[in-house]
Amino acid sequence: LRLRARLAGRRVLLGIGALMLAAATVGGISRLAIQDDLRQWLSLPAPLLQQARQIGDITGFTPTSQFFLVRADSADALLRRQSQVAQKLDALIQRGDLAAYSALSQLVSPVAAQRALGQRLAALASQPDAWKPLTDIGIPFAALRQELQALASLPAVTIDGALQGPLAERWRAQWLGVHDGEAAGMVTLLGLRNAAALDGIAQDLPGVVLVDRSGDLNRMFASTRIEAAELKLLSYAVAAVLLLLTLGRAAAWRILAVPLAATACSLAALGYLGQPLTLFSLFGLLLVSAIGVDYAIFMYERVAGAAASLVGILLGAATTLLSFGLLAISQTPAIANFGLAVALGVAFSLLWAPWIRPPRTA
Repeated sequence: LRLRARLAGRRVLLGIGALMLAAATVGGISRLAIQDDLRQWLSLPAPLLQQARQIGDITGFTPTSQFFLVRADSADALLRRQSQVAQKLDALIQRGDLAAYSALSQLVSPVAAQRALGQRLAALASQPDAWKPLTDIGIPFAALRQELQALASLPAVTIDGALQGPLAERWRAQWLGVHDGEAAGMVTLLGLRNAAALDGIAQDLPGVVLVDRSGDLNRMFASTRIEAAELKLLSYAVAAVLLLLTLGRAAAWRILAVPLAATACSLAALGYLGQPLTLFSLFGLLLVSAIGVDYAIFMYERVAGAAASLVGILLGAATTLLSFGLLAISQTPAIANFGLAVALGVAFSLLWAPWIRPPRTA
């Protein structure tokens, strides 16, 4: 309060300080990054993350949360659709957007394709000229014909039959069975480097759906973050109308300047600290806007004097920091981000509230 009284008449000095503060605030806000990735809000144990990295380095594959759900009228149709998906995924592998994938079509072919292969083998069994390189090195054609006929007479293998083999462990979880006359299976992805490349794969393929739970949640959080920002602006507009109706225009802009300045400085501080702007930090700033208005009204009205009002907001700030600000030291990034936003907002509200000019009649 004494500092404010000393600087009250030095408008040039105050103007220079305001310009420097505005430049610093703009610089901090320009550093602010927006983060909506749910995975970065989770706090996983460091040993577990290290083990996951080691497994990925050893195997060369990193499982992803995205997968394709493929449905068809029959198991054969399912395998054909998975083959179509596989062709598009092969193009992603060639571009380096994907390391590998796993599909049932890699394990077994449709029954019609197996029968066509059997017919082709049977036809080759009656064509000695096709096997001349082998017969020239001493392999009897009779043995070749017998083997080809044996292969051609093998029964067709279904998905259930193929999954019974000891080498089918990789694909067993991808077969979802037949439900209500519809066969369903998954195509899982490994080492995905560009999630945006998956968007167009399922568009032209009926019965193929890209399932991206983490991406859906991230988009939902991004939408909610925008709505929270819009609500924050709306809250300022409502507060301005109420203050105009009760205290007048001069008081309205003075009081609203405190939470607006506190919010801007909090965003700049987050930028300088390298903290991202998330949905949780916006929720914290929503709380700060209400707190800043309360502090500003206290210092504007100066009930029982400026010193008593300052003591009142100091006590209020202390209880708020004890209840919300301590969340900033949480090990969970989302909670810590919320607590840090509240702590910064309360601190800046406490810093700017004493500078508010009282009414001329005070």
